[in-house]
Amino acid sequence: MVNDMKNPILLQDSVAASGTSKNSQSIALVKARTMSLTCRLTCGAALNADPTVQLYTSPDGEDWDTETYTDFDLAHTASATIQRTALIDVPEDGYILANVLNNSAADTLEKVTLWYTLEDYQTNAEVNEALKTLIEQGSILIKKAR
Repeated sequence: MVNDMKNPILLQDSVAASGTSKNSQSIALVKARTMSLTCRLTCGAALNADPTVQLYTSPDGEDWDTETYTDFDLAHTASATIQRTALIDVPEDGYILANVLNNSAADTLEKVTLWYTLEDYQTNAEVNEALKTLIEQGSILIKKAR
């Protein structure tokens, strides 16, 4: 599991009204299973629409899709800091990045931050090595067939 909650993939002071944040750092997907993506931001006092987190994929980290892979909204509250974590069903391999769309023409988004956690599939070799260790420690007992 990759847990990058201490190192955000996007930190942006503000996103203008009707604007879009810069793109986040890309995340390499290798035998990926699921990803949780957390967005925290502060809404301007006159914000009148929910911000949207948009995700884009790429097979090689260079040629990015022009259509969103998926997206999710954060329910806005004027002058409040809001946060939402979404579970994302990601492609097994490739790359993914995100940005934040300010759907309000009336005010800005402040202190925009994105973090992620990525769960991946273990290889057979990793599973076999873990089982071997547990057997050697006596944590798992193997009965011989009669």
